Amino acid sequence: MCGIFGYLGNQDGVSIVLEGLAKLEYRGYDSAGLAAVVEQELFIRKTVGRVQELSNLFQEREIPTASVIGHTRWATHGVPTEINAHPHVDEGRSCAVVHNGIIENFKELRRELTAQGISFASDTDSEIIVQLFSLYYQESQDLVFSFCQTLAQLRGSVACALIHKDHPHTILCASQESPLILGLGKEETFIASDSRAFFKYTRHSQALASGEFAIVSQGKEPEVYNLELKKIHKDVRQITCSEDASDKSGYGYYMLKEIYDQPEVLEGLIQKHMDEEGHILSEFLSDVPIKSFKEITIVACGSSYHAGYLAKYIIESLVSIPVHIEVASEFRYRRPYIGKDTLGILISQSGETADTLAALKELRRRNIAYLLGICNVPESAIALGVDHCLFLEAGVEIGVATTKAFTSQLLLLVFLGLKLANVHGALTHAEQCSFGQGLQSLPDLCQKLLANESLHSWAQPYSYEDKFLFLGRRLMYPVVMEAALKLKEIAYIEANAYPGGEMKHGPIALISKGTPVIAFCGDDIVYEKMIGNMMEVKARHAHVIAIAPESREDIAAVSDQQIFVPDCHFLAAPVLYTIVGQVMAYAMALAKGMEIDCPRNLAKSVTVE
Repeated sequence: MCGIFGYLGNQDGVSIVLEGLAKLEYRGYDSAGLAAVVEQELFIRKTVGRVQELSNLFQEREIPTASVIGHTRWATHGVPTEINAHPHVDEGRSCAVVHNGIIENFKELRRELTAQGISFASDTDSEIIVQLFSLYYQESQDLVFSFCQTLAQLRGSVACALIHKDHPHTILCASQESPLILGLGKEETFIASDSRAFFKYTRHSQALASGEFAIVSQGKEPEVYNLELKKIHKDVRQITCSEDASDKSGYGYYMLKEIYDQPEVLEGLIQKHMDEEGHILSEFLSDVPIKSFKEITIVACGSSYHAGYLAKYIIESLVSIPVHIEVASEFRYRRPYIGKDTLGILISQSGETADTLAALKELRRRNIAYLLGICNVPESAIALGVDHCLFLEAGVEIGVATTKAFTSQLLLLVFLGLKLANVHGALTHAEQCSFGQGLQSLPDLCQKLLANESLHSWAQPYSYEDKFLFLGRRLMYPVVMEAALKLKEIAYIEANAYPGGEMKHGPIALISKGTPVIAFCGDDIVYEKMIGNMMEVKARHAHVIAIAPESREDIAAVSDQQIFVPDCHFLAAPVLYTIVGQVMAYAMALAKGMEIDCPRNLAKSVTVE
């Protein structure tokens, strides 16, 4: 969940690395640092806090060096301090390393190295890499052999870059269960956790596969090896990116910009996968044997799990196929039943989520019939590891709390449900037309919704509250799960989501006078049931905020405040009501003066288990 950026070339490497690290802050921002070789000595600068704090250390950035490695950290081992910040150096200050991942056997290795008289400066697992490498190099004086031997000792996830003061024109880097990508420029090479960090300089890249390492030398093409020291040929890939991710387009926060991007993003998906009459195009999943699957298992984490939960409800309502939804971090330890005709679906915005990748490997090991990925990054590990991948086409999303990527997931999963229903003959022609037209109206309805000022004005009177309850039923239950998560993530408010019918089975004990309860009433089938649930909490003196279709003005009789949503088709409702939850959370975080784009303790791409 940390960000790595390295540069080897003839330009101002320090400035380039600082710029690259700023683009990787979504991966972590507890501390930052960089290392370079200057006149055959290591030059190290690091600090607690954001990359800007690191940049402030450089009054004059022009430092004569060919190689620079940098790091922005999300703490896993050791609290955020300058000592624990990367880069880490060996005892003799001959080499430095930056690392993303978790070394699972670091305690064992640390004991062994300590017994040999080696002292550690930090509390991190990452320092193991540089101390171990230094030991091997002192014995062999061979960079490649020493690096390979070091990597072979490590268990867990490792993406790292290492420099040595005696080799100022070389960077060693490796990937093991954690992403690392090389950017190939003219007489220069970039190393990054995410290719978008060097997109400004080159669109040519090579992604290291797990178990591979590279020797990056000035004036030469990178040499890639596996841990048996066999040289690996790597194809050069063209990076595609349609927007300047650093442009907020006049919005105060990336999250707000990305919320307002959603009508355009959804319109793009609809145009790509639906015809003018609202039918799913025959090309959609045309190479997937979709009719052969007897059941579906969806595996995901966080917001992606909520998208999968909604997919379960939608698919099972459209076609008679059982859908199982699994939390990725629990999946491989729980060993659930996987039938021979099961479609596995892995959902991850980044395509690099460690727990979801582990689930992918477990599903492969158990010979699942087919794996479908849903992610936003074409060169990601999940995109490359599945049989077929649906891409979100959401563009770069910088705000840590996902918005447009999540609603893109929802829409693609609705398309999947309609495709399944079509191939199984579960829908009449009239139903297909109705469903398609309902979805095609979604971008315009989103525009109308986002013009509703009450979405922003609701928060100020509640900004002193420290607890919220969210209620929803059927399709609205996964929606309120996501809405509650958003309030936790960016407003730091304890928010719990429950199915409306579950309140009387325990959670209603939490209700006291004035407790704010937000009820999402966007599912017509259970609308009357939700009214009953609202009356239950209202009778206990809760303060009820109703989120309801604009045609349901009667809801004012059972609520204290109302936010109305444009009337829509039931398949479009989850997207619209999700956007309500996003804007409400944003407004609350703004009212409380929170750091909206980079909330505390969070990282956007969770690349460690």
